[in-house]
Amino acid sequence: MELNAGLLSLQSALRNLEKSTQPFAKIKYKGGNEESISEIIDIIKLHLKHHEENTYKKDFLLVLILNTNLENNNLINVKEYQHLINLIPLLSTCLLANILVELDFLNAYSAIINTISIQENKEILCELEICLKQSEMCKTLKDTYVVLNAVINYFTFVGQNNETLERIADVFNEMLENLAKFNPDKVQSWTFVRLQEHIGYTLLHILKLLNHCPISLERLINSLINSTITIMKAVTLNVFCVWAEVQYEDGTPLQLIIAGEAFVSIEHLQKFKPGLTLVQMLSTIAKKPKTLTEKIQEADIETIINNVNRNKEDQIQWFRALVNTNVFDSNDAIKCLDKWYQLCTPDDVCRLLHLSAPSSDKTLALKCAFALNIDDLKSVIVKYFWKYPNDWNVDINNDLTLLFNKIQNNDQIEQNLLKKIYLLLIQNRKMFLRSLYTNCFNASANVKHFKNIFSYIKNIIEVNNVAKNTFIEVFQEHFVNDINVVASKELINALVELAYFTHVVVIRDIFQPQLKKLYENSAFTSMLSTLRVLNVVSINFVLDNETCPFISFLFEVAEKYRKPYALFVHHHVVQECVSLILKFEENGPYPQFKDELNALQLSPINRFYTRKLCERDNDKLLKYLFNSWNLNEQAECIAALIKVLPISVKSEWVLIASELDFDDDYESTLSIFNNVLFLLSQVTSSQENGEESENLVDFCLQQYLIVIKEFLQPKHNSLIEEKVLAKHICALLKDLPSSVRQNEFTRLIGLLSNDALKSLKDDREFILSLIAIQDIHVSQFLAQRILS
Repeated sequence: MELNAGLLSLQSALRNLEKSTQPFAKIKYKGGNEESISEIIDIIKLHLKHHEENTYKKDFLLVLILNTNLENNNLINVKEYQHLINLIPLLSTCLLANILVELDFLNAYSAIINTISIQENKEILCELEICLKQSEMCKTLKDTYVVLNAVINYFTFVGQNNETLERIADVFNEMLENLAKFNPDKVQSWTFVRLQEHIGYTLLHILKLLNHCPISLERLINSLINSTITIMKAVTLNVFCVWAEVQYEDGTPLQLIIAGEAFVSIEHLQKFKPGLTLVQMLSTIAKKPKTLTEKIQEADIETIINNVNRNKEDQIQWFRALVNTNVFDSNDAIKCLDKWYQLCTPDDVCRLLHLSAPSSDKTLALKCAFALNIDDLKSVIVKYFWKYPNDWNVDINNDLTLLFNKIQNNDQIEQNLLKKIYLLLIQNRKMFLRSLYTNCFNASANVKHFKNIFSYIKNIIEVNNVAKNTFIEVFQEHFVNDINVVASKELINALVELAYFTHVVVIRDIFQPQLKKLYENSAFTSMLSTLRVLNVVSINFVLDNETCPFISFLFEVAEKYRKPYALFVHHHVVQECVSLILKFEENGPYPQFKDELNALQLSPINRFYTRKLCERDNDKLLKYLFNSWNLNEQAECIAALIKVLPISVKSEWVLIASELDFDDDYESTLSIFNNVLFLLSQVTSSQENGEESENLVDFCLQQYLIVIKEFLQPKHNSLIEEKVLAKHICALLKDLPSSVRQNEFTRLIGLLSNDALKSLKDDREFILSLIAIQDIHVSQFLAQRILS
């Protein structure tokens, strides 16, 4: 025990009192010192008001004994107690005994008796015998029973071969005699029934001590036998009948309790010769006691509640019986459960959660659940939902707001907060999950904050597919857009990492229905964002029976929107479809699906991807599309490219560029692209639907810019090659429709390096091509770059 403000305050109060009275060590008798003893007890009682727990009382009792004037106080030699010596004024053994009795320290004394020396115990017990004799009779019986029971345990612990123990055995005998031969003056005003009731309780307590005491402790067992015989001589038929009318603590007639204890005593003593006389006497009242199971089976709710509230050694069994009643139908049962809720086992809590479900007030069941340790609580909730699939549908929105705000400010989830999370799931799993998912969809930072929650609650919300089904609902309600693409990706990745979803679930159950709905409603922007999320989530894209319908859907979308005059968003949708198909292709081939995929009505460029899925080959795209493809036949190549480039997406433009630049002939590659764009521009100027045609040129030009920047320039970056690019860009600017040129010339010229442009300032051919553009804005911009 460490010194604290409370102990120092107690020290001060007792020292001040000692100054105004007399040294506490000189209080040898109660008579004449009643006032001083009472004041001392009041001061200690005030201190104990804030320390009612049993552990503290045991530690505090050691402090009292340490500071008592005992003849042989061995505690002062114990190192860990040195700092507590002289904490309070030195007490007399008389004063210590009075404190033990008046402040109910006897149970604490019983708990520490084995840690105190035999000599110390002898001195304390001698004073206790005197003190107990002076108490009111009912208190004397109760307290003496506690002390005698402790002495029996002490003898069992230390053995009997000690002279000091002989004196303790004498004290034991004297205490028994005080019970069996009480002072007639104290019962003068008692009625006959009250007197016989007291005799009955005295006999019961001594029989319990007798049954607890091993026969090997002869001094003690003989004293107990003699005291029991003394009382039994006073038991008449009338006395026995009175006991039938007295209710014991648990509601059972006292007569039956005594008869049962007598039956146990007969079995205990029947082979012990000194006890045979008592055996014969007890046989007249003995009756085999009912087992605890029998008592519980026969008990009504009131009896069960009384036995729980008694807080005896069989309390747990009675508490189990209480839980197995319709506990929420009785106010008294509810109060009892509320008082002893900490006794609940996981099975109890599971039952209580179910029983409380129809009730409007579920607070008590949640209180019982909260008392469990975290692992048991989690196990209980999982079992509960397997057994009772429906949650309580309680409105927990306010609780969720507080919870999520708290977690956003601190990613660490301590045990009590985790328990609250589990209890919120009991009340409304779907509301909890909808709120959690929605918060994560709204901000990627929330995914980081709440990832631990998903880890902790996984086993609970997976029951009956609640996690998956709720996610699908929320996903379908909250369309993916440019703002929440990152949050959606990170949330799905987190859930996949925690094994919430397999790749099949992600594709078949989450994305496919949503994409189909968006496709049918022509919601291209949301469809594009949703495809982008699927393209970046960390799952394994494998073609099997479950995912084959999704591949067919991707081909359907690509086929519908792969058009030369399509909107830009359509091209992006096709690109995302192609990227997803290629992700499947990485884990192929899948020859088993060849017939199914070949049955799809597809254009040649889309058919190219079915072949990649089903066969492991290295066919070139252009060779596949045009059997007679030959780079040496440039005119035919350009004619073929005019057909395919307008319907190709970014990845295909890069693929085509790599096939054209196979021999690293940079100038030839640029020339082919320039010629294609020139011819497309010529077609635009000659057609009536000029806007659509210009959009087509604009689309092709943007793809060409990407090809140059991401593929050709990193590969061809010498000054000579940069000059070649500058010349082709300048030539291309001349050929473009004016409106496209005005929109794109800064991006085109932005591809050119300053070194390349400066090196061409004296190149007559380049200057003439610059003049040929015949656009003052473009010419000025280029001139500034050259001269800067």
